[in-house]
This record gives sequence, C-alpha cells and structure tokens, in this order.
Amino acid sequence: MKPLDQQRKGRGRESRCANDAHPPWCPRLNTFRFARRLRSGKRSIDDGLASPSPRGIHENGCSEEFIVQFAVDIWTHAGNCMDFCAPFEEKGLLDALMNVMKVSVASCSVDSQNTIILNAYTVLSSRTNFQLNKVERIPLTPGQYDISHRDESMLSLFASAVIAVCPETHIPNIRVLLGLFIIMHLRGIVPAAQALGSIINKLASKSSSAESCDLTLEEALDVIFSTKLCISTSDMSQRTNGTNNGSAMVITDLCLGGANDRLLQINAICGLSWIGKGLLMCGQEKIKDIAMILIGCLKTEEQPLDPLVMKCAADAFNVLMSDSDVCLNKKFHAIIRPLYKQRFFSSMMPVFQQLITKSHPSFSRKRSCKRECTYYRQLSG
Repeated sequence: MKPLDQQRKGRGRESRCANDAHPPWCPRLNTFRFARRLRSGKRSIDDGLASPSPRGIHENGCSEEFIVQFAVDIWTHAGNCMDFCAPFEEKGLLDALMNVMKVSVASCSVDSQNTIILNAYTVLSSRTNFQLNKVERIPLTPGQYDISHRDESMLSLFASAVIAVCPETHIPNIRVLLGLFIIMHLRGIVPAAQALGSIINKLASKSSSAESCDLTLEEALDVIFSTKLCISTSDMSQRTNGTNNGSAMVITDLCLGGANDRLLQINAICGLSWIGKGLLMCGQEKIKDIAMILIGCLKTEEQPLDPLVMKCAADAFNVLMSDSDVCLNKKFHAIIRPLYKQRFFSSMMPVFQQLITKSHPSFSRKRSCKRECTYYRQLSG
C-alpha cells in the first residue's frame, strides 16, 4: 500500500488532469462563472495561454466546435437572464464577456461566425425590450427609443461580436443595425461606434467585387451620413414622447454643434473618429471629408468652441493614427492598406500648416525672418 503523502499527490495529479480535459470554453462549464473569473484575474482570456489571441486558442488544441458552442452559450444565458434580472450588473462582467466574445468569434471560420452572429441577432431581436423595426423609421429620433441599461449591455455584447467578424461573414439586417448603432453611439456607447467603424472597413472589400451583399460601402456611408436625426429642441437627451418637434439634422451637423448640446456633440465626434479610422485603414477618400469636419471642431472664426469639444476632436486624430487593441486590427480581421498612416499624414500636413499660419501670423513672420537670417549668414560665410 502506498504511503499517505504519495496517495495525496496521486489524487492531485488526477484532479488536475480531469480539469485540463475540459478547456474553459467547453460548454459544460458555466459561462457567466467563467466570465467572473476572468474579471477577477483568476483566468486569462485563453486560460493561461502564451497570448490572449485567436491563434493562441487553436495552437493549444481547442476545437472550433467548442469555441462556437461556448459563444452560443453566452448568448443563450444572456437571453435567459433578460427575463428576470439584469445580467450584467456586476462590475467588470460585461467587459470580460465582450473580450471573450471578440476572441472567440475572431478565432472561428466564416461559417462558424455566421452561426454565432445569427444566434446573437436572434437573441437581440427577441429578448430586448425595444423593437428593431422601429429603427427603420426615418428620421431617427435618438431620445425616443426606450433602451434600458440591460438592453445597452446586450447591444454592447452584440457589437463586440460584429467587431471581430471576417469581411465575408454575413451580418443579418445590416441596414437596420447601422441605424441602431448610430442611435447607440449618440448615447455614448463606444462599442457601437467601434462596430460602425468595423462594418465600414470590412464592407470596403465587397464594394469592388462581384459578390452579392446586402449593403455596399457606398450605401452604408449614405445611411450613416445622410440619415436624418430628429433632435428635440426642448431636451436633447431625453425622450420626445413620440413627437418630432425638433430639428432634423445629419451626424456631421451634430459634430459641428448644430444641436447646441455638448454631450451629444462629443458622442458624435467620438463615433465619427472610429468611422473615419475604418475608412482610413482601407484607403477610402472619404477620410479627407471626415478630417475636415474634425478640424472644424477644433477651430471656427464665427464663435468660440467648448474646450471639451476641442479636446475630443483632438483625441479623434489620435484614434485615427494610433493602433487599437480593441478593434480594427489584424487580429479582428480588419482591412489594412500598407502605409495608410503615412499617406494620411502627407495629405493632411499642408492643411495643418496652412491653418497654423493663418491662426498665428506671428509664427509665419518668425519663420520667414529665420529663413532670411540663415540665408544672409550663408552669404557672409
């Protein structure tokens, strides 16, 4: 008979082997319990893998079938919880679920992504309090829709799945979803703005192909920039009781302060920055128009601008030029044109130089005097 200490060691090895037989994305595990452990730091997204990436999941021997089932289980549990309680009230739980959803979706094939997105859309359309068909009505009225905190959490989770899909993946009812994401990003939900940028970026690969799709890039841009938004003049951020007693304007008007509401303007600029990033990375010319709108938010000769609005517009250029870990990167299948940052910099630098010279004439005179001094110094030498 083995000594007692050896028996204990043997049981420990057996226990560890039994746990290793079921990876964290296995459908037999409780989805939300795993997400809470992610939040608390007891597990990484890939449960201790070398790097939290889609490739790391496959390199460690996880079957795609498990990954798909795990993502589907998240949506099943989330939909069931919507019936009786707020599923994301615990701090950090939603962020953990969004991270896991993005990595899971990004690691799957196009067919598996179609399965996950269709399941997510079914839960979104059947278990949330608002009705998607209301978003089809034009003009959109951001303050009219009764979207609860639970619904916002569900929409953020859906946005995280959209962010991670391949360009070939089918997104159902995409025109209505664009309108929904527009409404959500004007309410300050950043994942909705990131989903808009991701959709625009990946539609660029379809516009020049013969492949049929529900929406082309040009049509999606028309939805985003031409859709009228009815903003109540009495209360910009609250419900308008079903009446269109406000002024109708497009998203660029909101960015330039047409609604006279600072929070709405900041949210619109934030959304425009992610849409612009999606266009910039795939080399679309529309980015120049967006850049000029952002410049208009930095300076105007007609009236002084709010410092917070100007800071948000400056941060938008940082979004355009910086690499992002949360969306629009190679890991999440973004379309990336080589040297897109350099092209944007070289095209915008003359514009910035002209604006700086125009706003600070003394700077231009000092620079001219410096050139003259250098010239005469060279002559005298």
